[in-house]
Formats: sequence, C-alpha cells, structure tokens
Amino acid sequence: MAALHEPSSSSEQASLSARIRELPVASEEGKALVDALLASAGEEASALEAALENPATRQMLEGIAEASPFVWSLASEDIARLIGLLRESPELRFSELIEQTADRVRKAADEAEAMRLLRRMKREAALLIALADIGGVWGVDKVTEAMTEVADTAVSSATDFLLACRHAAGQLRDAKKSGFTLLAM
Repeated sequence: MAALHEPSSSSEQASLSARIRELPVASEEGKALVDALLASAGEEASALEAALENPATRQMLEGIAEASPFVWSLASEDIARLIGLLRESPELRFSELIEQTADRVRKAADEAEAMRLLRRMKREAALLIALADIGGVWGVDKVTEAMTEVADTAVSSATDFLLACRHAAGQLRDAKKSGFTLLAM
C-alpha cells in the first residue's frame, strides 16, 4: 500500500473534487443547508460557489449536510478549510497537515498551544478523511491508514512535547533517552 504522503500517480495529485466517484443521496433538506452555507459565506462565497461548480461536489455536500451532522459541522465551521480540502489533492493536504502539526507542536510555546494545534489537526483530518471516504476517493484501507496516522501523530507529538517540557524544567536529563515507552493497540 502506498504511503498517504507520497502520491503514487498523477491522479492522486488531482483535487478531491475532481476525483469524487460515489455520491450520497441528497434531499431538499441537504440542498437548503448548502444554500444557507453559501448565503452565510461572506467574503468566501464566490470561492465556495466555484468549489461547488462540480455537481458531484455539491451533491456530496448536500448528502453530508442532511445525513452526517458531525461531518457537516466540520465542513460548515471553517469555509476556507472546506474550500482548500475540496481544491487540493487529499494525499498532499493530509501529508502537509501531519508534518506541519508535528513540527508546530514540537515548537509550541506552552501546553495550551500544543493542545490547540492537536485539536485543529484532528478536526481537519476528520473532515478530509470523511470527504475522501464518502466521495469514494479513498478506499477503506487508505481511510484506516489515515486515521491511524492521525492517532500516531497526535500521541507521538503530545508525548514528545511533554518530555521536552520536563527536560526544560530540569525534571528529565535527556528527553530523547528518557526510557519512556508507549504501547497502543
């Protein structure tokens, strides 16, 4: 199985919207929710309209709006993020998200910032994975691999951050050689 962060073909470099193959059933309720999102989009309305020009993308969002309250809340809470996810390659966006989060958590000024960064990663990854799954862009293996990578990144980034804090406070001689072991299944 190819790693998520290394697109194996030119088709994997295409946007998520361009690769939608499966569509949920959309109803009038879903259409109304997407229309309401467009009406409330403000400065981002034209970019969102452009992202929804592909009928498959719009139908996918209408189905999500009606049938998946959690995914719809993720899609509608940050329109710029939604537009970016639809316009970019999911593999490349996912890779950037994982790498940037690990780097930023490592450099976080305090625990509150580290927690904020990890929550942001979790929300964006959840939306990206859901869109790729619901749209048939990723199969079950890739979806499972992505969820695992998010969990691994969250746990390892948080652990590294906490060990570095203990080292900086003089409570640990060497954060890299702490002997700390974390097992998860």
